[in-house]
Amino acid sequence: MIPMFFLSTIVIFSLIHVAPGDPIEIMFTESGRPPAREVIEELRKSLGLDKPIYVQYFIWINKLLHGDFGIAHSTAYIGQPVLDLIKSRFRNTITLMFTAQMMSLLIGIVLGVFAAIKQYSIFDTLSSIIALFGYSMPNFWLALMLVFIFALGLGWFPIFGTHEIGSDLTGLPAITNLI
Repeated sequence: MIPMFFLSTIVIFSLIHVAPGDPIEIMFTESGRPPAREVIEELRKSLGLDKPIYVQYFIWINKLLHGDFGIAHSTAYIGQPVLDLIKSRFRNTITLMFTAQMMSLLIGIVLGVFAAIKQYSIFDTLSSIIALFGYSMPNFWLALMLVFIFALGLGWFPIFGTHEIGSDLTGLPAITNLI
């Protein structure tokens, strides 16, 4: 697990650095006020972007391992600690995860018991086909199709927003995660 963690961080860090555009210039372009070239160079130096990429990686991974996720530079959240942004969304993530897991357990146990009782029946075969279909389908595609059918087409679910556990908003993402 540890080698996979480091390998994935190296890949992600490298992909961010090969993406087009200079992060400093993009940050100021979003804010709408282009600074002087000296200001850009000073900010690049203060953020350590003037160092070689491998040095930047080791500085970043050291901070990450010590719990420092950095400061957001997007205009919507500029200056806010990234860890605070993650914490503010953690409750919704746990709510969704808990709802999906409870639905998975309830439906899985019930269907598994019925399939075991009616072994080799049409119900057993159909439940096996549905389970195979659910495992084979990418979640992002299923989510788009469910939103298209049940939220946009039928209007049974809201498209966005946040609510409490058991509300209609947790239903569609939980069903997507369930399948």
